Amino acid sequence: MPGCGGAARSGVPGDSQWHEECPGNFCRARHRREIIHSARRRQESCTRFRTTLRNRDHYAACRRCRAGRLSGPVIAHGGQRPSERAVQITDGGPRYPGPLTAKERNHLPDESPARKQPTRNDVAERAKVSTAIVSHVVTGAKRVSPEYTRRVLAAIDELGYRPNKNARALRTGRTEVLALLIPDVSNPYYAEFALQIEIAASERGHVLITANTHDDPEVELRLLREMGSRNVDGIIIASVFHGNQPRPPEYGEIPTLLIDAFQPADGLPTIGLNATESAKTIVQHLAEVHRCVSIALAMGPSSGPTDPADPRKIGWAEALTAAGLPMGQVSALGWTREDGRQAAKRLLTGPSRPDAIFAASDQIGIGLIRGVADLGLRVPEDVKVISYDGTLETAFTVPRLTTLQQPIQEMARSAIDTIIDYTPQRALHTVFQGELVLRESCGCGDPTPKPIPKHP
Repeated sequence: MPGCGGAARSGVPGDSQWHEECPGNFCRARHRREIIHSARRRQESCTRFRTTLRNRDHYAACRRCRAGRLSGPVIAHGGQRPSERAVQITDGGPRYPGPLTAKERNHLPDESPARKQPTRNDVAERAKVSTAIVSHVVTGAKRVSPEYTRRVLAAIDELGYRPNKNARALRTGRTEVLALLIPDVSNPYYAEFALQIEIAASERGHVLITANTHDDPEVELRLLREMGSRNVDGIIIASVFHGNQPRPPEYGEIPTLLIDAFQPADGLPTIGLNATESAKTIVQHLAEVHRCVSIALAMGPSSGPTDPADPRKIGWAEALTAAGLPMGQVSALGWTREDGRQAAKRLLTGPSRPDAIFAASDQIGIGLIRGVADLGLRVPEDVKVISYDGTLETAFTVPRLTTLQQPIQEMARSAIDTIIDYTPQRALHTVFQGELVLRESCGCGDPTPKPIPKHP
């Protein structure tokens, strides 16, 4: 390489060789006077490469070229900001001393080849480990020493590396994406269930897609086909089809789990609460503790003529018979708050007013409390109310609503474990037990305000 001239007089070791493209006059005059002696700093224009550099930066670039860290006709910025490390070249695309960090890559032109996303090899090079160790740290498939893990994670953060999920899916046959189909996300029960399922899926390294079926069988089947075309690993459904009702063939195409299921389903794993025993617990509490002799039931209508009897209604009727009480009134208007409000008017304005009302959902129970107030009556003095589900908003009613609480967090974790570790030969029905949370709406509990419970 030709020298810059005057390099020996600069007092800088190794200044006898410079990059062949470095303007000699610039190096001889500016490096000695303004860089080595720090006389002053000002911007100079390097017209040959169409870039503006600080003298110090040009000198640093030349030193890197001289040391062999860069190849080809390159001028690099050695300043403090990431944008100043960008390079301008005459041909062949930019070349860099090792992988760029995420900040440096963002300052490159869109058409620059170096703007591409970093790869696993780049992470391994930066962390000074093998690509296998990078894979183990990213996937968690094998244990890696803390030192290697720290270096790999630091390199990932510095380079902005993101694993290619599509490539991994092609290699493993799993997308690590699950689908959740629920009737209505605005229903607090399903909203809380969906939240806990998403948390459990994230803990297992999966992403959750949630969609609403609106309690419509056609929408449910359309979404089932749509999720299947997106290659999800499994589908969790609060299905419109109950029990052993005939199901379309779409249910056998990919792993499917039914939640909020009262009974087993042929060929599919299911998860649900022991609703019959839960209803019996509610009726027994009203009859034995509060001496109620007339207990009505407020629920929603069945979804169709082929649906099996609701196990909550079965448990309510069996408990009344076991206690020697007459069969109470039934209001089956719907499952919303407004339906509960209308049920209160229907049940409490007749010739025989019940002592208590069992609401088959929290939404109905909240509507009942409002309906009782509209009639000028009081809960629990005039009529006692107990609901079923155990959502968080039952702690906000006045009076606070006694409810049969479902273990939603445990049910969600069980659902995720079942669908991820799916085995077609094991179509199990997992049953959970609820817990009666006593509050003021049935006459139990301390009427003084209590702190609102935090979400589990």
